[in-house]
Amino acid sequence: MSNQSSSLSGDAASRRSSKRSTSRHVLALSAEYDRQVRPFIDLVDSLRNSGVDQDLNLPSIAVIGDQSTGKSSVLEAISGVQLPRGQGMVTRCALELRMKRDEKSQWRAKLQTQHLKQNQLRSKASVEHSLAMTNPEEVQGAVLAAQDKLAGRGKEISHKERIVLEVTSPDVPDLTLIDLPGIILNPTPDQPQDIVIQIDQLIKFYISREETIILCVIPCHQDIASNKALSVAREYDQTGERTLGVLTRADLTEQGGEGTIVDLIQNKGQRHIKLGYTVVKCRSQDDIKNGVTLQQALLDEKNFFEKPDQAFSKLPASCKGTSSLAQMLTKQLVAHIKSCLPALINRCSKELELATKELSHISDPVPTDKQYYLIQVVLCQF
Repeated sequence: MSNQSSSLSGDAASRRSSKRSTSRHVLALSAEYDRQVRPFIDLVDSLRNSGVDQDLNLPSIAVIGDQSTGKSSVLEAISGVQLPRGQGMVTRCALELRMKRDEKSQWRAKLQTQHLKQNQLRSKASVEHSLAMTNPEEVQGAVLAAQDKLAGRGKEISHKERIVLEVTSPDVPDLTLIDLPGIILNPTPDQPQDIVIQIDQLIKFYISREETIILCVIPCHQDIASNKALSVAREYDQTGERTLGVLTRADLTEQGGEGTIVDLIQNKGQRHIKLGYTVVKCRSQDDIKNGVTLQQALLDEKNFFEKPDQAFSKLPASCKGTSSLAQMLTKQLVAHIKSCLPALINRCSKELELATKELSHISDPVPTDKQYYLIQVVLCQF
């Protein structure tokens, strides 16, 4: 009996040791991942935060989609926070969602509203409002309040302001996404009559840049061939080199239509794009009403795609599910940043050289008392 107890005790100790070894290995991989990924994303976020993106095009991922196609659900599933959603126009200004994975940190978030100013000296994004949060349930109300402040309580959108939501958690990917208002074809009676043009101009501002990856959200249960967002993406990315498609609401695919979706994901359809497609099943409005949590929704999604009796089960894991989408986006963003850095550095060097030449044309130095006055005037501009 003593030998048996000793053997069981030894097995348990061995399992604990193996578990610790595995944990150390996972943490080591995580640390290495952070070293490879985080610095690049932090660099671009810091440049954007200082307003450099008003003068230089920075690498980014812009999220577009027709109205009510599931954009907010996708962002919610990736970030773990409930963003404003519903029928009609929900997103009314650019929302920059910055996610930072920190294994040692408790969940926290910071929301800022920024006004984009531009003058002859330089551009800068000035912080108008800032709010710290420690509860994910605070986010939706905070974003809605910020939108009302920036775009009013009506159905207008804002071009000169943006919301920056920074989420730090052990459960988010290292990723930054820019959510844009949903594309509409016809304004409702309570919307400005030029709202279609306004939204098009705001979307164009972001996706016309060669440095922007276009994340195009498309519902599976609608006619993909006539999808407006995909057409807009094609307009500014004619070769599909920087467009990635996300097919939402996989569970609503018409019976017998799964094959078409599978062909599209395998890039066999007419709507070919280089970065390909991923299919997801996010939490629906009915799920929210029935109390389905985000964690449960992710588990339901995993089980849905693993059902052996449906076509999606035959797809590679890399092409289906929110987790695979987040990994793909992070990989694409970092690769895109790396490829854009040489041109960005070259542009910064040229701008610095030009500014230095302009300064050299200034003749006599400004008296000390005048310098102080000028500094105060300049600072007031920001």
